[in-house]
Amino acid sequence: MGEGLGARWAALQPALAMLRRAGLRAGFAGWAGLGVLAVAAVLGVVGDAWIATQQEALQQQRARLQRSAAPQRAEPAPRARLEAYYTERFPPASALSERLSRIYAMAVQHGVEVRRADYRSVAERATPLQRVALVVPVQGDFPSIYRWLGAVLIDLPELGLESISIKRGGSEASVVEAELRLVMFLREGA
Repeated sequence: MGEGLGARWAALQPALAMLRRAGLRAGFAGWAGLGVLAVAAVLGVVGDAWIATQQEALQQQRARLQRSAAPQRAEPAPRARLEAYYTERFPPASALSERLSRIYAMAVQHGVEVRRADYRSVAERATPLQRVALVVPVQGDFPSIYRWLGAVLIDLPELGLESISIKRGGSEASVVEAELRLVMFLREGA
């Protein structure tokens, strides 16, 4: 046994001598740099362990907070959201006469004469809406008709313009006759 240990020690002697010579050549700056590297390695290992501990603690705290948080308000069912949309955006069918009165009143304000308005109502398939097709013949100067139509479409967002046809008596005539085809969507029921 003693021989094996002695042989190993003798084999290490050249390597130790070489390290001694390298240390002498490195001087104080070399040893200081080596010390800084060793301290940095130790701090890196200790810092990584500390960060992992903190991360695990934060994950546990997050899980506790999520469990104790008040339950969030449930999102309404798609059908309920759709019904709420129809209720908010479209007036009830019973408001048709009031809407027509607004159209006539705005025509008077803009100096447009509304002749007779014809309408027919049809249920819109797969929705709780009624499509009311209006044919509105009007007479007035074109700028007044244009301004009136713009104001009506802004005031009644449930109303849309399908078509307009304009007739002028002559090239010098300031009064035109127009036939407006409008469509209004109203909610069925009350």
